[in-house]
Amino acid sequence: MFGTGFFSFKDKTDKNTVIRFINLCTEIIDMEDDDEIFNKADEVLDKDIRGMKAASASMILHCLKPYTFPIFNSNMGNGNIFEILGVDLDKKTEIYTYVKNCRAVKSFRDENFDFKNYRVFDIVASNPKYDEDYEYYYDNNLILYGPPGTGKTYNTINYAVAICDKRDIYDLEDYDEVLSRYNELKKQGRIEFTTFHQSYGYEEFIEGISPETTTDGNLTYKLKDGIFKAFCKRAIKIDNKQPYVFIIDEINRGNISKIFGELITLIEESKRLGREEGMEVVLPYSGETFGVPDNVYIVGTMNTADRSIALMDTALRRRFKFIEKMPDADILREVGADIVEDEYGEEIDVALMLEIINERIEYLYDREHTIGHAFFTELKDDNSIEKLGNIFEESIIPLLQEYFYEDYSKIQLVLGDNCKSSDDYKFILDEKLIAKDIFNGNVDDIDLPDKKYMIQEEAFWDINSYREIGEGI
Repeated sequence: MFGTGFFSFKDKTDKNTVIRFINLCTEIIDMEDDDEIFNKADEVLDKDIRGMKAASASMILHCLKPYTFPIFNSNMGNGNIFEILGVDLDKKTEIYTYVKNCRAVKSFRDENFDFKNYRVFDIVASNPKYDEDYEYYYDNNLILYGPPGTGKTYNTINYAVAICDKRDIYDLEDYDEVLSRYNELKKQGRIEFTTFHQSYGYEEFIEGISPETTTDGNLTYKLKDGIFKAFCKRAIKIDNKQPYVFIIDEINRGNISKIFGELITLIEESKRLGREEGMEVVLPYSGETFGVPDNVYIVGTMNTADRSIALMDTALRRRFKFIEKMPDADILREVGADIVEDEYGEEIDVALMLEIINERIEYLYDREHTIGHAFFTELKDDNSIEKLGNIFEESIIPLLQEYFYEDYSKIQLVLGDNCKSSDDYKFILDEKLIAKDIFNGNVDDIDLPDKKYMIQEEAFWDINSYREIGEGI
């Protein structure tokens, strides 16, 4: 498009998005005033624009208006030049914040430079001498949080590699390459992974006494370092200048006070060894003096649908920075998992279906209990109705049952079963109950259900069951 070679709408979006974006391009081509152009772009580049991020949009718009629109790719593999220069960008990869960020960049440019063409910044950024000593900053303690299936654990791999290699997280686009590097760093001992659970304790994490049987059959007790203590000691001993990343999956499922003990204070950034206020404590079992080194990074994941999250906030909020990971149907479009086809060639838009379902869940419950896009990413390799049916039967329906405490009337609303053209297309069937036909005696004064519900398995394999979830699917 426009000769950039960077972007195609094919298989990524909907007709309305294509028309809106192309109309924007044709309308601004003859405009001269930047504010007028920004106002027009702001009307179009909102959250309804699907299948396009700021990088692609900025390249196209820059080609049209090189003095108005900066490019928000990652500048030839180096860091975003505007961030390096100190411009505060808001969600730089999102298209709906692009115009806001353009205004911030324009203000910075006009205040500090005489030239207008943003191409100059790309030329400077592509010079390795400019950025060779630049290191990306990450907080020592991060938690990725969001509903189930939003790629939190998946993204810990990206963050671990980005931190260890001091790279911009948004530059890591080839997941196979990232995974290979992650496994390499694990072998080197620079990345460790564990999962918290209710039985996880201080002894496994920091240190404890482990019983052992000697060769002559006697029982002895040996002091043993926990996984985090051993990791910290390795980070100090081997290379205290290289970043080390400790990943804690499902961090809110463990008893934080029990697991971290006195280290809940030592993990704070200001209390790390190497900082001005760095602290050490004497550990209870070994009597060793111990502190958490500054080059150890903790990356955790937290499921917001887990009801134990309320207990976690006060313990962790001050010590961790939180990064929200919400459902993103555009990811399905980007990876080619957004279209399902049946044996007759009939298609449905899975990405749109997910957006409609989540809008209803948010209305009936809250945004923390929406459904993540990761449940549907397997459709990129198998986009059959059978595969979608398996996902619904084995993952989506059980999740909705948990969310709504088996209130099937709400599940019917979420799935559109309350107004489908035929009962054959309903995932949840309902049948009227007459109490006097079931119970003996008078039950008029007792609050009894007036319906019973059944899951209709045949509906999972009919494309019309999904099409009638909502309009346009």
